[in-house]
Amino acid sequence: MSKNKKQKQSWIDDYSDAVKDFTYNHDPNSHQPFDAFYFYPYYFDLWLDKVYRAIVLVKSKGVADKEIFSQIPSLSSLRFVFYSIVNMTAYLKYSKTKSRVIIDFFLKCLSNQSKDKNIFHKERVLLRNNAELKKILATTKKAETKSDQQLISRLIGTLLMYNHVLYNDYSTDYGYWVEGPYKIDNKIILIRNYPDLAPKHLWPELRNHSLKNTQIITVYKNTPIRMQYMSSHLIAKNNYQNNLIAYQIFSNGKSLDNLSSLDQIIKDIAKTTNQLYEKVRKKNMAETKELFLRQQGYELKWLFDLAGLDWKPGNKKLKRAQKSRVRRKITPAKKPKTKEEYESHVGIDFLRNLFQKDITLYGKIANKGFAIGKAKIIKTPRDFRTFKMGDILVTKITNPSFVGIISKASAIITEQGGITSHPAIISREFNLPCLVGVKNATKNLLTDEYIEVNAYKGKVKVLQ
Repeated sequence: MSKNKKQKQSWIDDYSDAVKDFTYNHDPNSHQPFDAFYFYPYYFDLWLDKVYRAIVLVKSKGVADKEIFSQIPSLSSLRFVFYSIVNMTAYLKYSKTKSRVIIDFFLKCLSNQSKDKNIFHKERVLLRNNAELKKILATTKKAETKSDQQLISRLIGTLLMYNHVLYNDYSTDYGYWVEGPYKIDNKIILIRNYPDLAPKHLWPELRNHSLKNTQIITVYKNTPIRMQYMSSHLIAKNNYQNNLIAYQIFSNGKSLDNLSSLDQIIKDIAKTTNQLYEKVRKKNMAETKELFLRQQGYELKWLFDLAGLDWKPGNKKLKRAQKSRVRRKITPAKKPKTKEEYESHVGIDFLRNLFQKDITLYGKIANKGFAIGKAKIIKTPRDFRTFKMGDILVTKITNPSFVGIISKASAIITEQGGITSHPAIISREFNLPCLVGVKNATKNLLTDEYIEVNAYKGKVKVLQ
């Protein structure tokens, strides 16, 4: 049944609250290889264009949501990508239509990945239920001695440093992310994930690296632990590692039962870390910028692969980036003092404006496809003259007199008709996305506002 759905904007408030601590504690001077927030404006419009194109291609191919969601590396990675995109779409005054498509896509991905009602919860990442957690507790091993605690802490710290070399300070959440803190039976569970420890596309020398991925499950006495929005940032008042009571380590998908081999594994990781860091340190600024752009592209490789696009930075982006001036030591930007200044600073105002009109209409699928364009409400033949190439036809029902504008249309929306009606048949002949029976389409949609027609799912969304 056709319906008009208006979403609440509470998620924007949740997001604003979540990134506040992260924003106020952001120190540009501490970031490596440089403060990217000063680097973004030189090329980020090209990056947004590429991400937008990838999303449109994925939707145009009709890739199922299940397949999209299965490719996402981590919730934390999505969170930082989302944060960067919101900041820069606002700062660059990027196209509202494209911004809406991009943000809608990542918002949907975030909603799927999180099992928390508040997908932007600033202190936790919850993906498992109590039954799953009890199974985990049943298989963990006791940390028998202080030496066990120290060894596992060394492994965690060494992997963290290794990850920072692999992915820099801005793509860190791709290579290292944490689930939790889960609270169960007066215990705290953290699940640290290192999904891609041998990214051969970034570091060819790691092609034959033996350690591909690692997961470390740690169980603590009921110790207060929280996260700072991005899940690689754990915060605790006390040294929670001293309260470690149980653990389980998976290396390349297999349980590591013997801690005696851990010392050598740690030494091997540290050695590789030092070797790679020496290579990074010897790079000149042009090479450092290129590596940074490759790391950024690699974080969304899953999306570009689905779209059939190359994830690596193109020549235009590289040339633009090389002309930019990046300062290694800079004075931190002035911190916003009021809520209004803060929300303007991180793009919250932009989000509120972007989602001010949040309408989705539904209809029957007459011909599958996907299109984005300007809606043109056609009520009489006199309206034909305003119709331009690529516009989306919105009308009560079509008839043979519409043939002149249907050849220009990128999609068809009608209030009446079924799958054997005139608009349905014509859309299949012209191979245009078409929805019929979209109730009150000519009233709820406005001429010249940008809309998205998803005729794989039977819905129309207002973008601007």
